[in-house]
Amino acid sequence: MFARFISFEMKQFFRSTFWQKEAAINIIMGFFALWMVISFLILGLGSYMLLKELYPEKDPFQVVNGFLLFYVIGDLIFRYLMQKLPDLNIKPLLILVIKKSKLNNFTLIKT
Repeated sequence: MFARFISFEMKQFFRSTFWQKEAAINIIMGFFALWMVISFLILGLGSYMLLKELYPEKDPFQVVNGFLLFYVIGDLIFRYLMQKLPDLNIKPLLILVIKKSKLNNFTLIKT
């Protein structure tokens, strides 16, 4: 049943008017995302040398791990507050012969 819900979501995404009208923008956004991944990878590798110069007495991994817990907690709070609840996406499925508990579980897992 979960695979069926995932196929519904994929069909909804690719059949939407936004996808068809804005295909060029999606391609440009894909290139931008690839550029961001590469630049952050280079930045991450370069920051090791920078931290080694700034804090010669400390291990750069310990310096990063000192702030990592605060980053993870802040990121979880930010994602929780900014997430879009998918309650409108299940409205077409309510008329089908599917248990409401399965729909609720899928909605919670997808979030």
